[in-house]
Amino acid sequence: YHIVLQPPTLDDPQADAERVLAALAEQHGVKGLTFDIEALRKLPSRARDAKWDLMAIVWQGGPAGGSIVELRPAAEPGHVLGLAVDVGTTTVAAYLVDLRTGRVYSTESGMNPQVAFGDDVISRLYHALHNEDGVRELQQTLITEVNGLARKALARCGATPHDIFDVVMVGNTAIHHLFLGL
Repeated sequence: YHIVLQPPTLDDPQADAERVLAALAEQHGVKGLTFDIEALRKLPSRARDAKWDLMAIVWQGGPAGGSIVELRPAAEPGHVLGLAVDVGTTTVAAYLVDLRTGRVYSTESGMNPQVAFGDDVISRLYHALHNEDGVRELQQTLITEVNGLARKALARCGATPHDIFDVVMVGNTAIHHLFLGL
């Protein structure tokens, strides 16, 4: 949401966070939001550097109604991206998506590096259960691959990891557990 704030004065000393929440309600009808702690920490300097002309990136939903996850200068809103990752037994595919428009910027794929521990899920689970660092090894190889695919996808559209605001990973139950280190 693009918001323009009035700077505080001695006659109007309202806190920056309250100013942002009021502007979102007045300018866009968005109410019931909370702040992500990192966005709140950056707010004072971001608001002043941007001369009170901001882009608020909001994660909608949840029990509180939503959360402000980032504030950027409206003149430089940057990308607002999501990364969708499909982890299969043999391949990993990553899709970098513009969360505002739904446009897929780029797709990257590669072999699932867990094949080094077995061609099938049962072999990988056996490795995880019978090796002291098995779960960590399987998790780390997959995380490294996903990070590599994300970096390639980001490079294609001139974005940075800070432009990714959501990640969704899908896979079968065993792959999911191994990805999470369970």
